[in-house]
Amino acid sequence: MPNINSVDIMGEELKVYLKGEVDLKEEIDFLSTGIPEVDRFIELPYGSTSMFFGPPFSGKTAFCLSIAINETIKGKRVLYIDTENGVFPARIRRMIENRTSTSLENFKLLKLYTLNEILKIAAGTLNGYDVVIIDSFSRPFLKDLHARSKRELEEKYQQRMLKVYDVLTDIASVVYDENKSLILVSEIKKIKKLGSRRDIKLLNFDLPFANLLYLAKNAYGLVIYDEARILFIDRHQFKPSFYEDPKVLVFEIEDKGIKYVKEGKFTEEGLAL
Repeated sequence: MPNINSVDIMGEELKVYLKGEVDLKEEIDFLSTGIPEVDRFIELPYGSTSMFFGPPFSGKTAFCLSIAINETIKGKRVLYIDTENGVFPARIRRMIENRTSTSLENFKLLKLYTLNEILKIAAGTLNGYDVVIIDSFSRPFLKDLHARSKRELEEKYQQRMLKVYDVLTDIASVVYDENKSLILVSEIKKIKKLGSRRDIKLLNFDLPFANLLYLAKNAYGLVIYDEARILFIDRHQFKPSFYEDPKVLVFEIEDKGIKYVKEGKFTEEGLAL
């Protein structure tokens, strides 16, 4: 019986792919922080849009810089867009000290502060870069978003949301088709205290653009819990989320970036380490 997925041309069988068909045997390429324990926990794949979110000083930038620098060392081309003026050359140089490779030829840092600029650059530079990180996306999204009434503010918010969603959807399609990576960072309001697993479940409702979270196939929340920095999986392409399996990664921040501490798990009594 002939194979419907192949065609015979002059005695040679050639594989035929349908439009949009995905090769189920294709190997997945993962981004790396340079720390095996962390990489195994987050399993951040290429070919997808991802998001890191959390309150101020929870470690979002340190995580993203660790990924950016290690991907650069692997030979990937990385574009890092800093919208909060929080990333400086001195910090990057300190992070690469004593590494086997210190070349930053494939690492480009841009400081942009308006939403239109950021979207234009992100869409226009995908052909030249393997990884694009926008840190953060929430700051320019909310910038200058004000009105004379709550109703007017809501209308402006929805208009901006629709515009951004359309552009990011197009970018996400290119990221998938060309096996690249787009990472968005979002800041949420500072949390007074996390007292339970339920409090962590509600964190993504504090995102300034919660609808955009649905574009992210992988989303990671970062918080400070009982004086420990923790990361949890809010959603993932093929791993259970925190809501099904309440595991967390405990980490610290040092000059070279992030440092693995241990894994923990939330129980009814709180965080068990």
